[in-house]
Amino acid sequence: MCATKIIHKRASMSLSSFYAGPETVRILVGPDRQEFVVGRKLIVSSCLFFRQLVDSSRMVFRNGTARLVVTLQDLCPDMFELFCHWINERRDFHDFIDEAEENDCCKSLHWDLINLHLFAAQIQLPEVQDLAMDAIQDLYLRCNWDIKPELIRYIYQECDPRDSLRLRKWIVAMTTWVLGGLQRAFVADQVKELFDMCPGYWDDYVTHLLKMSKGKLQFHQKNPQLRLPSNNLRGEERQFGEVPSYAFAVPIRDVAIDRR
Repeated sequence: MCATKIIHKRASMSLSSFYAGPETVRILVGPDRQEFVVGRKLIVSSCLFFRQLVDSSRMVFRNGTARLVVTLQDLCPDMFELFCHWINERRDFHDFIDEAEENDCCKSLHWDLINLHLFAAQIQLPEVQDLAMDAIQDLYLRCNWDIKPELIRYIYQECDPRDSLRLRKWIVAMTTWVLGGLQRAFVADQVKELFDMCPGYWDDYVTHLLKMSKGKLQFHQKNPQLRLPSNNLRGEERQFGEVPSYAFAVPIRDVAIDRR
């Protein structure tokens, strides 16, 4: 796990020579090379990925001033803006949710948060994963969304299973919650199509229900939108707020799908 702060003196001393040089890094993001300028010490101390990236970056001289330049062409600038917010502020993304709600652009923010979570998984920044996951859940709760079919297809058909592990668990929990709702029959037909399209989605769903059935604890549904403050990725399972037992999800036999 990458540390977000350099605490030990020995670590500080070992990096002192590395920190010598330009104080900022110019990061060009996306096909249009949108520019972000971040503090060098902040970015290299965030994780090994950026330490190595900056270490191998090119130095450009302009008007006699040296500047480090890094290119991340495959990333989305809007997503990277969220990441830079965390780098500079070490804060959550609730202000972005407020702004998106005011400007009616919650759908765009939704995808930026999803991709931020995946990016954080790739570069091994669990703190950012946590904050992105919290923001995603808060956004779904505020907008009163069901799980989006396009998100399921994206996660299960295009994303690395390891990077998307937390999102897959949440998607399955949301699916279980939705299938227990009042519009079960209508939603079940939609979910069936997704199960057929994404075999891994079906497998994860069955595993989730079997795990719940074997738990022999309080066997009632938990709303995945109602996150508890104690959530973090250091545990294998995130916690969810409880709801009454009458909202319990439909059993496996009620959504059985012919897999032949």
